[in-house]
Amino acid sequence: MFSPGDHIVHLRHGAGIVQGFKHFLLDGKEREYLCIRIERDDTDLMIPTDSLDEEEIRPALTDTGMIEHVMMQKPEELDENYRARQATIRQMLRTRNPRRLAQALRDLTWHEYREHLTNTDKQLRDEVLQSLADEMALLPKLTLAKAKNRLRNWLNAIEVRFQEQVAVV
Repeated sequence: MFSPGDHIVHLRHGAGIVQGFKHFLLDGKEREYLCIRIERDDTDLMIPTDSLDEEEIRPALTDTGMIEHVMMQKPEELDENYRARQATIRQMLRTRNPRRLAQALRDLTWHEYREHLTNTDKQLRDEVLQSLADEMALLPKLTLAKAKNRLRNWLNAIEVRFQEQVAVV
C-alpha cells in the first residue's frame, strides 16, 4: 500500500503524489479512499481502497538513469506502415512504463531522422515525451520544464549519434 507523499504513476491518469486517505460514509457504509494529486491536470483522484487495482498504480521513478540508458541504446526499427507503427506506439504509451516510453521516444526520433513522422506520429511523440516528463518532474529538484529540457537534450544527443552512424555507413 502507499503512504502520503509517495510518488506514483496511475495507468490511466499519469504521475501523481499520494495525499493520504479519506473516509466517507455512503449509504450507511464507511469507505476508505486513496487520494492522489495528479499534477499534470491539477486534479485530485480518489480511489476506493477496496477496489484498488495494484496493476493500475506503481511507484514512480526514483532517478532518470534508466531512461537515459534506454535512450542511448541502439534504436529499433518501427513499422513502415503508419497504422501499425502508431498502434505500437499507442500500446507503449498506454503502459506508462518508463522503459517502454523511452524506447518509443528514441525509436520515433530515429524514424523521423531516417524517414519522416506523420502528424499523428508527432502527436504521439509529444504525448510520450509529456508522459515521461510528468513522471520525471516528481523527482526532487526536477521541474516539468527541466524534465522536458533533459529529454530534449538526450534526443539531441542521440540525433548526433544517428548522424555519425549514417556517415559511417
